[in-house]
Amino acid sequence: MAAAATSDNLEINLTPLLDLVLQLIMFFMACVNFVSEQYSRNVWLPVAESAQEILPDLADERIVINVELAWTPIRDDRGEVVLDPVRKQPARQLLQPRTYRIIVLGENMIQFTDREQRVGLFQAQRKLRDLAGDLRLLLKDRPYRGQKLVLAPGAPIPVPVVFRVDEEVPGGLVLELMAQCRAEGFGDVRIDGLMPEGGR
Repeated sequence: MAAAATSDNLEINLTPLLDLVLQLIMFFMACVNFVSEQYSRNVWLPVAESAQEILPDLADERIVINVELAWTPIRDDRGEVVLDPVRKQPARQLLQPRTYRIIVLGENMIQFTDREQRVGLFQAQRKLRDLAGDLRLLLKDRPYRGQKLVLAPGAPIPVPVVFRVDEEVPGGLVLELMAQCRAEGFGDVRIDGLMPEGGR
């Protein structure tokens, strides 16, 4: 008498794996959008001999603060935008009265004119204070770069702050904003710039 062999068909359920892969793809797509949205194309960075341009990348978390001037492109007689020969960007004409825009993390724009500079600076400093408080709470509850952080009340915040400042913005305004960042506990505060043409 022969015994009938039974074969059990094993089926592998790939649904959880596919779900995980799709979630990872969506996460990285969101990260790419958030990082690139912080960099305003309206800022004309100053050219400096010692500059090292800071490019957006996924490996480095940072807070980007754009300090720019409102402007309109210059057009020729045919209505076409004139390009600046040095920067290879549209030539610009600043709005009058001179209008400043401070953009933190790609949003929360604070706009003011020369006359309103003290009020605009106060609003920007308050935004930086709120941001530092929010970051301290956020970093307290989640790992940063794979490490569990314990931020003491006076400990520096380990997230770098990068200022992208238009070359025609007064230096005093930028220095006050940078001083506010340091007062709020940001230990790494930098200014982005362009290298001179032909420089390395």
